[in-house]
Order: sequence, then C-alpha cells, then structure tokens
Amino acid sequence: MTGSPLAAIQVEIIPYHPSLAVHFKSLNEEWLNRYFSVTKEDLEMLEHPDKIIEQGGCILFAKAGNAIAGTCALVRDEDHSFELVKMGVTARYQGLGFGKKLLEAAIREGADRGA
Repeated sequence: MTGSPLAAIQVEIIPYHPSLAVHFKSLNEEWLNRYFSVTKEDLEMLEHPDKIIEQGGCILFAKAGNAIAGTCALVRDEDHSFELVKMGVTARYQGLGFGKKLLEAAIREGADRGA
C-alpha cells in the first residue's frame, strides 16, 4: 500500500468550546513561530479567544480522531463582514486537505451569519 496512513484519517470540523482554547493558542503559535513571530496583538487574541465569540465571530477546529489538528477564526468586522484570521494546521496533518476543510467551513459559517 502506498501513501501516508494519515491520508485515510477523516477530518471533523467542530466549533469552539472553552476547553479547546489551549489548542487555538498552541496551533497558532506553532505556525507563527515557524513562519513569522508572535506579536503582542497575536498574543492578545490567542490568550483571549472568548472575545472573538463575544464579538460575534467564531472559531473552528479540525479534529482528526482524538487530535485537534487545525484551527481558524472568523472575526466580525462589521454587521455583514468577517475576516478570516489565525488559520493553521499542525505540521503532522499538513497536505491532507484539513486547511481546505477549515476554509470551506469558515465560508459556510460566515454566510450563515449574514456575510
């Protein structure tokens, strides 16, 4: 059999729950530290994800089995406008379509919220 055994793993997109806040922070810090650096503004958002929810946005996660493999957030800009922020998939699950699934779910969520 060829290919990665990870390729057969199904991805489930799940909404934010406070118990997942640690994953929102760690997944984004992994990505930011790999390609950029974590700024004060990044830390503010990563350490207080409930603010995204309170302001009408949402946070989504890609779950692979029992592992949280990726995340993204929609931040409400205006009544009918959102910005996609803090999207990342951990290195182990990159290249398997998890990011695409997160993006598709974020687009649907934005549309459901009137974007």
